[in-house]
Amino acid sequence: DCPGFVYEYLKDDMKFPLCNWHKETEEGLQITYPAEYQRWLLDNEIKAQIDYSLTPLTILSPQNDALFYYSELYNAEQAIPVEITGGTSNNLEIYYDGKYYDKISRPFYFKLPVERGSHTLEVHSGLEECSINYLVK
Repeated sequence: DCPGFVYEYLKDDMKFPLCNWHKETEEGLQITYPAEYQRWLLDNEIKAQIDYSLTPLTILSPQNDALFYYSELYNAEQAIPVEITGGTSNNLEIYYDGKYYDKISRPFYFKLPVERGSHTLEVHSGLEECSINYLVK
């Protein structure tokens, strides 16, 4: 059911995986992308679904041990953008420096305050959890 394809020559003994992202239904073509495509899907306003079931809970940004700088000039506008994918639940519990911070639903995007010091971000989705540390100077 994939609308995009190319012709390729393969050896007789080669197995080539079929596209499992596209499926023709009574309502038309249904597209289901892997979780890694969530930001691209939202940024491009593409009508499709995301399959989170195969992706473990992962903090995409910020990276572990990231370094940020606080600016007095832009203190009201500063925030640390956070993007998380995967997880076994459609809800995410957020813990900031060991304290409950918020609970959000998919897609998992939010912002954290820019406060000087060492910080820990821990997130829980269903039975999965992960965490990172970062520093703000």
